Amino acid sequence: MALSKEKKKENNRKEAYKKWYAANKEQFNEDRRKRYKKDKSYRERALENTRTYRRCGTDKPLEEKMYRKFNDKKVEVFRISKASELVGRSIQTLRQWEAAGVIPYSVFDEGHRLYTKKQIALMKRVVTLYNKYRHNTKRFPVELEKMKVLVQNKWEEG
Repeated sequence: MALSKEKKKENNRKEAYKKWYAANKEQFNEDRRKRYKKDKSYRERALENTRTYRRCGTDKPLEEKMYRKFNDKKVEVFRISKASELVGRSIQTLRQWEAAGVIPYSVFDEGHRLYTKKQIALMKRVVTLYNKYRHNTKRFPVELEKMKVLVQNKWEEG
């Protein structure tokens, strides 16, 4: 299949730029670095472009609200990173709780861990229990089992 005239022109322009850039790369980058240091608006645009690039080219804010259908209701959900921040524990701790059965495995779509506000509140109760009984070696396992049952029962209410 033959390329159209416009495509050929575009490809020629790209090739010409690549050759020019290869020949002038050092000087071009040096000029860009100098401008970055001196020109505040240029620096701000460059930083914003970097942020956009790191967000996979989207202009979406990094902390946008997400909603999923849960028990026939649309509820706000949070990624594991935000949930761990709200609970006050690390992401690894939440994963360990799932593995130990303290909290149920919570996956919505495409394998991402997402939690509702009510589920985060339940995790905060687990933290409170842990802080209260962690030094009482006789009582802690009993209270932990009670909390597991409570969390399992209330988890699906979301």
